Amino acid sequence: MLATFPELLLLRNSPEQWRALGRAERNVPTVLLQVIVAVPGVWLMLLFLGSGVLSRFYPPLGGMLGAALAVPAILFLMMTVPTLLTRRTIHARLRRELGARGIPVCPVCGADLRGAAGSLCPKCGRGSAQGERA
Repeated sequence: MLATFPELLLLRNSPEQWRALGRAERNVPTVLLQVIVAVPGVWLMLLFLGSGVLSRFYPPLGGMLGAALAVPAILFLMMTVPTLLTRRTIHARLRRELGARGIPVCPVCGADLRGAAGSLCPKCGRGSAQGERA
């Protein structure tokens, strides 16, 4: 958990970390993301496999070799894209919560900005929202 979301290390104790993570994970549309990725993924798999349903409209692409290469790649994307988008949302929510608690963090990389001189993040070099307000 802490390796995936290092922003949690800025909170004081474990119960506080779990509560913050629970609030950040709440209402993340993971099922919706999976459906959005699955619909074109299934359509592409049917297209590559040359299903009878789609073969009336499109010729099969690549035959069996194309299907052997495309189907695992499409399945991999169908599993990883929603996970990556969900993590990105949780990171952004955790950074917003830390900012609301008065803990300055970089909105881009999540680095701790307590004691940082200037308005630039020492880790990524981008401007921070806290530094731009000053």
